This record gives sequence, C-alpha cells and structure tokens, in this order.
Amino acid sequence: MAVTRMKKVTLIAQSKWQEELLKVLQDLQQVQVRDVFVQNVSNEWVHKYFDGVSPKDISQDLLDYQQKIQKINEAIDFVNHYGGIKVKNQLLKRQNLSLYDLDQLHKEEVITLQLREIFDLKQRWETVEQKLRHLSDKEEALFCWQNLDLNFENLDSATTQVYFGQIGSENYEAFKQEVSTLNNVYLELVYDDTKVASFACIYLKVEETVVKALFSRFSVVRTQIDIQGTVKNSLKAIDREKKRLFKEQRELTEALGQKRKWIDKLQIAEEYLLAQKSRLEAQSKLVTTKHLLVLQGWVGEDEVNLLTQQLAAKLGADTVYIDFEDPTTEEIDQEVPTKLKNHPLIRPFEMLIELYSLPKYNEIDPTPWMFPFFLVFFGMMVADIGYGALMLIGTTIALKVMVFPSGTERFVRFFQILSIPTIIWGIIYNSCFGESLPYKPILSTTNDVIQILLLTVIFGFIQILVGLSLAGYQNIKKKDYAAAITNGFAWQAILVGVLLAVAGKMLGLGQPVYYIGLFLAILGAASIVLIPTFNSQSKVLGFVGGLYDLYGISSYVGDLVSYTRLMALGISGGSIAAAFNLIVSFLPPVVRFTVGIALLLALHALNIFLSLLGAYVHGVRLQYVEYFGKFYEGGGRKFMPLKSSEKHVNIKWNNENNGGNQK
Repeated sequence: MAVTRMKKVTLIAQSKWQEELLKVLQDLQQVQVRDVFVQNVSNEWVHKYFDGVSPKDISQDLLDYQQKIQKINEAIDFVNHYGGIKVKNQLLKRQNLSLYDLDQLHKEEVITLQLREIFDLKQRWETVEQKLRHLSDKEEALFCWQNLDLNFENLDSATTQVYFGQIGSENYEAFKQEVSTLNNVYLELVYDDTKVASFACIYLKVEETVVKALFSRFSVVRTQIDIQGTVKNSLKAIDREKKRLFKEQRELTEALGQKRKWIDKLQIAEEYLLAQKSRLEAQSKLVTTKHLLVLQGWVGEDEVNLLTQQLAAKLGADTVYIDFEDPTTEEIDQEVPTKLKNHPLIRPFEMLIELYSLPKYNEIDPTPWMFPFFLVFFGMMVADIGYGALMLIGTTIALKVMVFPSGTERFVRFFQILSIPTIIWGIIYNSCFGESLPYKPILSTTNDVIQILLLTVIFGFIQILVGLSLAGYQNIKKKDYAAAITNGFAWQAILVGVLLAVAGKMLGLGQPVYYIGLFLAILGAASIVLIPTFNSQSKVLGFVGGLYDLYGISSYVGDLVSYTRLMALGISGGSIAAAFNLIVSFLPPVVRFTVGIALLLALHALNIFLSLLGAYVHGVRLQYVEYFGKFYEGGGRKFMPLKSSEKHVNIKWNNENNGGNQK
C-alpha cells in the first residue's frame, strides 16, 4: 500500500526482434518505455556509443495507420447510419482478451475485402444521393412553371423573344401597368406564391432595349428553363427518374444492412491497428541500428521476474540481454513515474488521488490513509439502508453481467464499496427510503442532533491528527526533524492539549488532565515559535515567522467546522426522502397507488442522485482541503506503460495464453 519501487530496465537485442519484443511489453502492460532521445537524465551512453543515431522516422507509417483507422471508423459510421435495420447490429461485446487473442481474431484479408465492398456501396449511395438532390433542385425550380403549356424546343423566332422572369409579388401590379403601356409586348402571370411572382413575357426583338430597361428598373430576375418539351412532361420524367433512384437506394440500404454483421469484425480490426500504432510510436523511442536495438524503460520491482520470464518464454532465454538498475537521485527528481500499489479493496479510490495529483516518487501514497475516512464520511452523508442496498445490488449485478472499460469498472467498484458504509449508517440512523424501521435508532436525526454534530467534529479532529502525523513522518524520512516538529507533531500537541484542557475543565476530569493539556499546548506553541527562531540566521525574522505560523491555529477551527457538513447532508437527505413519502401519502388512494407509485420512484431516484453527488463532492472536498493540506504535496508523474488503447476490448494478460501468472 504505497508507491511502487521502480527499476530502470535496459533491453538489448537484434533489430529483427523489435516487433516481438514490443509486443511482449505491450501485452504485459507493465513497462513504460523511455524516450532516450528526449530524456536528458542518464543518457550519456546514447551519445557515447550511438553518436549519429537518430530516432526512427515514423511519420509516414503513423499517417498510414491513422488513415486505416479512419477508414474503418468511416465504414462503421456509414453502415450504422444508412444500413437497413432488418439485420441486427453485430456490435463487438466488450470482453477481456490478450494481445495474442486479438491477433488471432483479426483477419486482414477478410477485413480488406469487406471495406472494399462497403466503400463501393458508399460510392454508389453517394452518387444516387447526388442525383436525387440534383433532380429535387430541378423539380423545385420547374414547379412554379408547370402551368406553362409551351414546348421549349422551338420558342424563339426571328422576330420575337420569349422571356421568363421573377419579381417580388408586391411589385407585380406596378410592373404589369408599366408593361401594358408598351406596344408589341405580351405579359402573363404564371405563378404567384405571395412572395415571388413568376411570369412569361413575349416581345418583338426590335423592342428589346425598351423592355430590358423596364425589367432592370423593376429588378426582374431572369429564369433560364433548360428543358426539352413541356414543363409538365419534364416534371413527369423527373418523377420517374426519382422513383428509379429511390428503388436503387433501397437496394443499397439493404446491401449496407447486410454489412451490419461485420461491424464487430471491423471493431476488432480497429483495436488491432490501434495496438500496432502504439507499438509503432514506441519504436521512435528506441535506439535502433541495422543490427541492434536498445530499449530502456521503467518497470515496478514486483514485475521484474515476470518480465524476465515472459521475454525468455516468448523470445528465448539468450535472445534479449536484460539489465535492471535502481533509479538515481537525479532520475527520481526528473523522470521516474509514479505507480500506485494498493489492496484491491482500496484500489478504486486511487482515482480520487489521480483527480487531485499523484504523489511524487518518494512521497507517501495517501490512498490507504484516506480510504477509511472517505468510507465513514460518505456513509454518514447518504445514510440510508434502502439507498445503500440499491447501490450494492445494482453495482454487483452490473459487474457480474457486464465487462466495463477499466476506468468505468473502477468507478462502479468505487460505489459498490461505498454502499456498505451507506447501509451501516442507515442502520445507525434507522432510515430506509426516508422511513423508520421498527427498532430504536442508535442515533436519531431528530433527537440526537447535538451528539451527531459532536461526532462529526470528533471524526474531523481524528483525521487532522492523522494528517499531521503523516506530515511529521514524511519530514523524518527527509531527515528534516525541525519541520517534522513544526509542521506536524507540535500542532498535534496544541490540538490534543487544548482538547485535554477543555475536557479537564468542562467535563470535570480533574486538574491533572487540565494541566497536562495546558502543558502540551504551550509546548507545541513554543516549538512552532522557537524552532524557526533558532534555525534562522536572522533570529528576529525567525521569531516573526514562527509567530505567523502559530497564527494558523485559526484555520484549524475552520477545518473542524467544515466537518459539520457530514451531519447536515445526512440529515437533509433523510428529511427530503421522508418529505417525498409524506407528499405521496396525502394523495387520494386511487392516485396514490397508480400515479403516486411512479411519482415516488421518480422523487426517490432524484434524491438518490443528489445524495450521492453531494456526498461525493463534499467527501472529496474534505480530503483535498482539510486533510491533504496538512501533509500532501503531490506532483508525481503518471506511470504510462506501453499498452493498447482498449477502445473496444480490454487487453488482459492471461497465463493460459502467455505462460505466466494471472495479471
């Protein structure tokens, strides 16, 4: 239950083993590959022995993989969007596979054929769609001219001109009056939709200059009608062609629908390519010559034997030279990643640490020290037997019947674990969906409010003391004993001393207890003021700094008050649930047992969501602000092993397939 101790591993092999070597590392998911061309720590050997060797140029290969992956995604999206629904989607069900299982499931020739057929159908579909859009546009343009009983093949003569135009409806009457004043000009309104008036005009060519001047004055827009025969016949021909294209489109839809059964295979292919892409990206971090490759990375010391065994099993005992070494102080400061190691029960809570900041390599892992407090606080804020039971049942069933992505699975297990303290505190408060069960509560949210309030402060007091102990412990590890006292143990002495002094006076525990508490408080305060004074070159500045630090006692009062939210949220959630029950109970019997049931379920679902959200947010805040602020710094670098993206499947190392221990 700490930060994993890391080893720097160096692997040397012939260049021909590069792909298999990276594949073994990717399947194990336990080695973070160092980029020896970027990292400046302990890389003198690269310049000494491989001067002139540059990173492998993977830009073109990377682009090829990205295009292949994009092509698969495009095919899947097109089939899902346009494929017929008669064939059910064969979406890949998330499952646990090894990298070698993935290789066996991927059939490149079959996938290439299917992609070719899908994109052929896509091209035909787009051609049909383009023709339909063109015909629809043409049909829309001809619609307003359908009443014209003219043959457009021979309209013009040597002496006359036929003109088709459009004008704003509000201007048509004025335009018509002007046209009527002209000789040898015939005007006919063909269609008016109250916005645009479409008209036909016939005039002698000798009058063209005058007519066009009039058209220009009224901003007439000329319409070109490029058809053969009459408008009605053209519209009928368009309708026939559209019907034919719609039929062809339906056939293409059915053909695309048949491709739905290949979606899971396409998703396997995408996962396979993503894994290959990750290995390709790792190649640019290696030293590679014509005959030799050198790989360096970080691996947990617990996985050293496993890595050695797997490389020997897959590549041969004498194929790869392996060397492990402890990280140097410089590497710890600048490069070594942080990998957390906790019990499976505690592991889901690591996500709270990741949201805040990972510990530095030499820093304490706060996860196990946060775990019991978060359990108690979360349970106290939700505190309902029914809500906890629903959480437990729902998460347990989900984990049994479904395979989640690793991040989602951790989140579900997080709430599965939190369901237990929720039930326990529900029993303590005697609250089940806002109702009381037939027994006397250990603590009543109605009659024992003061006791619950004091309990929350006690919990906060204990957590703060633990945080100060961890601060002292970390400074002792750094051999900074003065900081261990001033930042940890002295504050503990003050807090415990004040508690004993108050207890001695107010609870009648006697004068000895009072004086012991007073002595501890004074000792702690003196340590905070005097130790910086003695350690500082300027005694005055050291003394002033110590007084300023001592002024921080006021913040501890605020910290303790913050813990009272545990009571507030616990009582409010139960009260809201009880209020919902009361509202429904006021409904008439017929409504209560029909609409009332649905209403009650909806209201309790809302309260569960708000209670869980509130408990999560406020529980996290207490850890981040009141607790971590006492001892935790963070700023670690995340351990990022060579692995697959796991977009569609979980890549799990399996002992049966790979000859080792179950991961």
